[in-house]
Amino acid sequence: MNKKDFIESLNLLKVKGKGFFSDHDSSRFLVAFRKECFDRVQSYTPDSLAIIYEKVRNTKSAEELEIFRKIMILECLLNSWNDIFSDKYPPSIQIEFKKNSERMLKMCQNDTGWREYSDDDYWKDLAIARQQMYPAGAGIVEIYSGFGLRQGLSLNLRQSFRFLKLLISSRGRRGYFQIHTHTPLLCEFNEQGWNDCYMRISEMLVRHEDIKGVFRASWFCDPELAKTSPRLEYLQKMPVENGAKIFYIQADQTGNPFVKSKTRLKLYKEGKYKPKTYLLVWPRKELIKWARTSQEGHM
Repeated sequence: MNKKDFIESLNLLKVKGKGFFSDHDSSRFLVAFRKECFDRVQSYTPDSLAIIYEKVRNTKSAEELEIFRKIMILECLLNSWNDIFSDKYPPSIQIEFKKNSERMLKMCQNDTGWREYSDDDYWKDLAIARQQMYPAGAGIVEIYSGFGLRQGLSLNLRQSFRFLKLLISSRGRRGYFQIHTHTPLLCEFNEQGWNDCYMRISEMLVRHEDIKGVFRASWFCDPELAKTSPRLEYLQKMPVENGAKIFYIQADQTGNPFVKSKTRLKLYKEGKYKPKTYLLVWPRKELIKWARTSQEGHM
């Protein structure tokens, strides 16, 4: 991967957007980003940039919005360059950064860019470029996050007891990695892909001793998937069998369980399946132990 290619693409985009970037100079926002430390729970959609982003969307053409997106991505990638390819990240994560940086460069070099994706996909790519998230293969991981009390406490006293026990043993609910799925990476969404992803996360946990573990909240952490979608059972079964804890949050309101499954939709209409969102928390000690045991098993 040649850094020069990124610089040349950025310079070309700045020329194309020269007229309208006089009012929306990306460097003003990058000053704050360069000083930003991701050591607290915060949104991966920065308020300062989101306001400008919406202003550009509402007042400029789709082409100008795309130029804005691309310049911000390339500026942030170049600003992160020395960190990404240093001892800050293990080699396995550096490889994923390289793959994703090359993917984003190609998107910056074609006319379509991020137009085929949702705004959320763009913000996640920008978070990778800013190092608020790191790519781990099948998923991308927020470098510092936490979950709410309401995500674990419930009228089910047994669950609430287990949740409080986890908080006590882990010393709190903040200071975790958080896994997100990312549309451009869905090709790696399979059992081996997620095993590899967790293996990379374990390497990051070893380097970040202050991080308590990793969590995710999703409909596919629901144990009931073993009945409705057996092929997805691994998403919660493997972690739970190796020390992860799961907690019911609420009925799923996203509609995502039906996007790629007519079977789940049919069962839902028949009243045989009600998608539910679960919180899955895998404490650092247990995850690292699983990773080391898995590695020893392949030696």
